[in-house]
Amino acid sequence: MREWSMGMRSVRSLLSASLICGALGLFACDKSSPSTAPGSPASVGGEPAVAGEPGAPGAPGVAGEGGGPGGEGAAVAGPAAAPPCDPDLDIQPTSFFANRLLLTLVKGTELIEQNPFFARSTDGNQQDTCGRAVAFAAVGYVRSGASLAEIRDHVMLLRGFEDVRYSGESTQGDTTIATYDVDAGGTAVKGLALFRRDRGWYYWSLYETTPELFPLQEAIFRRSFGSLMIRPVREG
Repeated sequence: MREWSMGMRSVRSLLSASLICGALGLFACDKSSPSTAPGSPASVGGEPAVAGEPGAPGAPGVAGEGGGPGGEGAAVAGPAAAPPCDPDLDIQPTSFFANRLLLTLVKGTELIEQNPFFARSTDGNQQDTCGRAVAFAAVGYVRSGASLAEIRDHVMLLRGFEDVRYSGESTQGDTTIATYDVDAGGTAVKGLALFRRDRGWYYWSLYETTPELFPLQEAIFRRSFGSLMIRPVREG
């Protein structure tokens, strides 16, 4: 009888526990479901983390915060830098003074003969193939026994320049090339000048631009000068 009484108490205990579990919900008494310890990766402040919230496993980072996509320190792709532009020379040389002198001009410039000894650019709005201004260009020749310095001063006076500052002068054989700077009525001018002596004649050529553009155009000016060809003149 005692054993039966104990058995009845056990049955009643199980029935009471089942009723309690039914009232609280099935998972309240499910011993097999794992508990989440406070501070574990799946909890914040002891409460279960909600999927999709920042900090939850697999949740995306917040854009714009340091280190995340688009955040501080993230590389920002910008437009690719344009390649540097190199101006061109004309394909063929231009003949001057009844074919006495041939010069391949900077493409985009044109020189008009003013007399049998002098040709100059048509206007000051000419541009090279990169769109950079070529303010002035000229070519000419003169017969003289004067020194190079005297010829140079004479050519610059014809150009309208008096106070000319030369730099970077180099001489190879009978050819001298130099850069020059002028303050022309408040406008800064920088140019490249060529002088070549040939059998008692001086041949010369000028290219001018602004001091800012000159470093970008000097190479093409020198290439043009390098193309200079002089036809032998029969004396008589």
